[in-house]
Amino acid sequence: MKKQKNQLLIVFVLLVLCVGAYFFLKNEKQNQQKKEEEAAQEEEIPVISIDTASITGFSYVQEGEALSFVKQDKAWICEQYPETDLDESMIETMLSNVGDVKASRKLDGVDDLAAYGLDEPQNTITIQTGEDTVTFYVGSYNQTVYCYYFKMQADTAVYTMQSGLCTAFDKTLDDLSADVSENSAD
Repeated sequence: MKKQKNQLLIVFVLLVLCVGAYFFLKNEKQNQQKKEEEAAQEEEIPVISIDTASITGFSYVQEGEALSFVKQDKAWICEQYPETDLDESMIETMLSNVGDVKASRKLDGVDDLAAYGLDEPQNTITIQTGEDTVTFYVGSYNQTVYCYYFKMQADTAVYTMQSGLCTAFDKTLDDLSADVSENSAD
């Protein structure tokens, strides 16, 4: 009987140790992930900041079609299709991605833009703020490291980012239409 009590006590102690080890390792993993996320945020490279309230126009290419937008009387208008009623909040959300552009990595001294899909960009995004124009070129998506390549017209460096600017301007005119937005909300 005493032998069974000792065995039961040993099993109980081992069980408590295993449960304790489980929670310790789980907590360590969460702490490690938090440290990695903080390190990634600290490592973000500022590329450019644009006051989104000062944007007076923008253009981009979607599915081979160039779309240009201008702000008239506090409303956005598509220059190619001025009769289209646009969802202003969707446009403001798109433009928020150029407010503070940050990159994961900066690649200096790039000689071969084709290696990054920037010889024939997937998208060319142009932002107009009064007299200033900023142009971004979005290259290919690297599935190995889960990032897009992009560069600015005024900069020789190539940058990487996971989404943000590179995916924000992938909307068709139908996506931006207020009629479509209202119907999808129903």
